[in-house]
Amino acid sequence: MVAWRRNILNPKENISSSTVRRFIDSRFGVQLKYLLSLKKKWKRRRRKKINWTRSAIKYRVSIDDRPEEISHPVEPWHYEVDLIESIKTDPTCILRLIDKLLRKNIAIKIPNKNAERIEKIIEELVKKEWIKSLTFDNGLEFAYHYKLWVLTFFCHSYHAREKWQVERSNRMYRKYFPKGTKLFDISQKEIDKATKEINDTPMKCLEYLTPNEFEQKIKNKKVNL
Repeated sequence: MVAWRRNILNPKENISSSTVRRFIDSRFGVQLKYLLSLKKKWKRRRRKKINWTRSAIKYRVSIDDRPEEISHPVEPWHYEVDLIESIKTDPTCILRLIDKLLRKNIAIKIPNKNAERIEKIIEELVKKEWIKSLTFDNGLEFAYHYKLWVLTFFCHSYHAREKWQVERSNRMYRKYFPKGTKLFDISQKEIDKATKEINDTPMKCLEYLTPNEFEQKIKNKKVNL
């Protein structure tokens, strides 16, 4: 208020409100500080942190542009991707993928969330598995998605529910590796064992078949055709 009023009266010598506050906090403004009853020293308010995630991920395609045949697939090979993390002092994660139709899970232990490393691991999976599309959240660990030779899509910010299948299956993994577990001490063999048990669990959405059994059923249908 003081700065604005002074700038109106003296347009040739503009000052900012920060300058006024610094003067009041200095030894020259002791009397003013007393008169204004400013008991606490003024501190600059921190600006709200801006989320640059979207702009940092090049060639990002929104989930809004994902075709209906991928959102509600009638064939396998369309996956959702996520990471399972634990304590802050342990950078180790579990890279998670789930087939949207088969509900079949893949889980791989990784030492950290390095984007280049994750891209290389997924690239190997693309070669090994028949993968047509991947849906990610907006984590910077997926920033190299454009190097993969598959269609990639991204959820809206803070809308992890848009890839609800992988989020739901993460809860199943949490039964084996609860929050607070030091993933560094968990071996890939233990993760594979948990994955096998989950993929051998009957599911209502799969006509009470397991993901492995449902995958075999789909294969048999194609053979018959």
